[in-house]
Amino acid sequence: MQHVRQHVDLRRAKYARAIAVTVLLSLVAGGGLYGWSLRNNPVSQVESHLRGWNFEEAERAAREAVRRDQRSPLAQLRLSRVLLLRDPTDTSAHRHLAAAQTAGNELAEPDRLHLNALLSSISETAPDKCKLLAALEARQRRDRAVSMPTALALGDCWLADRTVVTDAGSPSGFRFESSYQKVDSIYTSLLSRETDNPEAQAAIVPRLVKLLPIQKTSPRLGLLARERKTFVGWPSISGDTVAYIPYPAALGGWTPKNVPSFDRVIAANRARLRSLAMRWSRLDPRNSNAHETLAVILEASGELQAQPVSALKEIELARFQLSNGGITDADNRFLRELRLGNTHVRLLVRVGRFSHAGLLADTLLTLTPPHKLDPEKLDGVMDLLGGLAALRGRPAKLMSFHELLSDKVRVRLKSEEIIALPPLLGADVLRLTTYAIFGIRRDSIAEITQRISDNVAALFPQSRVEDVRAAILIRPLTLAAPGAGPLITRRLPPGDNAFISALQALAGGDRRTAKTHLANLERQRAEFAPGEITIDAVYGESWLKAAVGDTSRAIAQLDNAFRSLGASLPAVLGDPVQAASLVRAMLLRSRLATDRGDSVTALSRASAVQALWGKGDPDVVASLGFARLR
Repeated sequence: MQHVRQHVDLRRAKYARAIAVTVLLSLVAGGGLYGWSLRNNPVSQVESHLRGWNFEEAERAAREAVRRDQRSPLAQLRLSRVLLLRDPTDTSAHRHLAAAQTAGNELAEPDRLHLNALLSSISETAPDKCKLLAALEARQRRDRAVSMPTALALGDCWLADRTVVTDAGSPSGFRFESSYQKVDSIYTSLLSRETDNPEAQAAIVPRLVKLLPIQKTSPRLGLLARERKTFVGWPSISGDTVAYIPYPAALGGWTPKNVPSFDRVIAANRARLRSLAMRWSRLDPRNSNAHETLAVILEASGELQAQPVSALKEIELARFQLSNGGITDADNRFLRELRLGNTHVRLLVRVGRFSHAGLLADTLLTLTPPHKLDPEKLDGVMDLLGGLAALRGRPAKLMSFHELLSDKVRVRLKSEEIIALPPLLGADVLRLTTYAIFGIRRDSIAEITQRISDNVAALFPQSRVEDVRAAILIRPLTLAAPGAGPLITRRLPPGDNAFISALQALAGGDRRTAKTHLANLERQRAEFAPGEITIDAVYGESWLKAAVGDTSRAIAQLDNAFRSLGASLPAVLGDPVQAASLVRAMLLRSRLATDRGDSVTALSRASAVQALWGKGDPDVVASLGFARLR
């Protein structure tokens, strides 16, 4: 019997040694059973990658988890979470959240809480939409690694929150529900823990660029949900704190509020963001996004060229790094190439290298958008391509882009209600605006204007016709006035817009009243530097001043704008209106110089126009009248 027990003990010892060896080999090979499980469980990999700030790998693992089991609510939740962290505006994440919600009762309690928090954060109607995320982040706060993605999502939710609530203590009687100071605190706290982590920099620095104002003309938009009223918040300074106070848009909220001390805040923001972007680009010199972000900050600071670090050098580095690969998705690559190229063109224009800008714009216009481009990104893409087409004097190309947008045209009524136009009307509005900004097809402008007017009367209730008609025509007809003549603006109802009132006075032959309105407009602009006034406004007002005989003021306004082109708003190529207005402003200055016998200025401005529009469409080239400019 003793012999049998010894035999059994020997066999047990043998099996124990075999198991120990197996476990040891597993550990040596790569992390043991847990490591094996983690490597083969993409859902677990998602969390691991997120905590290491590796959002790209987290998305790859989440997509693999969904591929393996599309009905898994946990996999769908993880993918939606990653997509929103990578891009809070990515609406494809909503689809995955909805899929997770259909089987949400299968989730463990912590995951159900996360699902409900994310669903609330993307809702347009949920009151206090960020409340559940804030509660979740507070529960997780003791474990920094676990709470990091939730804290980042909370900051994103507060940043995107437009909710306005009543507040008797506010100068306007209203306040924004979410505080930008809290957003800044979250982002800065997360960044302070990861000063040497390039992936953390890549996630947070662009968010801070979006949050911190570096231009004066960036209001915060708000919405009083229960009444569907739009609000506009301009910055107010209290000590070193920037607060956005919302005012009803219908009561003049859209008028920029110039706060003198805001210049100090903007300068501090630029310096802070410059330092952060410099660190990021040094930590990750092959990251195209890092160089692009630094270029944007340097551009805002006026460091365009020649300095050891300049916006032009950084945007060239960004485009070079992009060309070296790293983005395989066709949509993302196209969008990146277009955005970086557009920024490069804009910088070349701002430093006066018009020929180089034109050649690069031509190259970008040959890019082919993906067939299935995300509809949410279509408007932005068309603005960038349209701005390039306008800069090159190519209305036909611009209208080919507009064909994709005729069902997306919206106008804002006096009541601040935003309505979508029927595609028939939308197509005419885009065509009218195109002819207006290039100053061509005068007869077509009158014809399209009449057709729009007739169609509005046929498509809308009589009680809304005048309001809708004015909302549609006010922008294109004021843009058309320099080419079609001021009489076209008599189709607009009189109002409190000083520029339109001046145009209508001129149309009636009353130059004195037109000058009075222009003087009022100048007083409104007095608080803003020339570079802070958009070029379409500069061109229209300068043309009108010249038309009423105030040529000296017209020349002064144009020259101030050109001198400050290097410090002007980045929106100078943000859409077709700005791009075309820049070239027409240079053409106007050349003609005014010719009339005064200033051949040097006339030739300089005409050369810039020739470089940009000299090879444009025939009707644009014909409108330039270069023989007069030589």
